[in-house]
Amino acid sequence: AWKTRMEAYIELAEMLNGVEEGDACVEDYGPVVSKAVADSNVNAQDKGIDAAISFVKKASAQLLSRHAANIISKVVEKAFVQAKCKAKGQELSLSLIEADCGEVVTDELIKGCSNKQPKISGAAAECLRMAVQSFGLRALGPQSKAVVKLSVTLFDSTVAAVRG
Repeated sequence: AWKTRMEAYIELAEMLNGVEEGDACVEDYGPVVSKAVADSNVNAQDKGIDAAISFVKKASAQLLSRHAANIISKVVEKAFVQAKCKAKGQELSLSLIEADCGEVVTDELIKGCSNKQPKISGAAAECLRMAVQSFGLRALGPQSKAVVKLSVTLFDSTVAAVRG
């Protein structure tokens, strides 16, 4: 069953890459993409994140604002745990920030930094650092002050991945 889902995610990514930005058919796939990034199989999840990245590139700002919170929360809790999916999950997070969903993404990444699992907190902290490096604090929205305050506490973390 996971192979079928994986093939469907690959097909979805190819289809989304072939349509124009803001195309009406993209609207149908918001809920699918939200589930794809949290697939129970790592290989299918990896392809689901690829499909989500394609979705973010082609979706309208209004559509993204409806689905961004659901997508990013699942990325933080599911993709950041898997070594295979971590980098793509971070890429998806940065794509969402680039698509003007910085506030929602920042909220979830801040929550992720305080997660009890070191893999999640480390990946979320690294993603926040990448976002600030790539886009600056303004792209993170009103939460930018919280990010600055959080960065001070991250230096005191007992987890090396969070401090790095």
